[in-house]
Amino acid sequence: MPVYVWVAQTKRGESSKGEIDAATEAIALSQLKKRNFTVKKLKLKPKDIFENISFLKPKVTNKDLVVFTRQFSTMIRRGSSAGTGTHDSCGAIRKSDLLGDSQRKSPRTWREDPPWRKP
Repeated sequence: MPVYVWVAQTKRGESSKGEIDAATEAIALSQLKKRNFTVKKLKLKPKDIFENISFLKPKVTNKDLVVFTRQFSTMIRRGSSAGTGTHDSCGAIRKSDLLGDSQRKSPRTWREDPPWRKP
């Protein structure tokens, strides 16, 4: 069903606007008159021009966002510093190491609870 955009005035003289679903413009107008509006403008809502262009649509899905958020929070909870790479127990930055490699090389640094969190 087409969507119409409207601008109207109430009996008190207040301006109001919105959208309405109706099969035709005449039906939309009659529905607004039933609500006691004096219609100033009523036109068909323009279609989204980017609707059929796939490369302009967002590429990040909700699933991607959830996975990233969980992994990032785990990394922060473990004490890893974001943006600078992983640290080994000497404090040297190793950008090429994966988080798991650093955990195997220095297990004391990657204990279950971070040092600032006391039980």
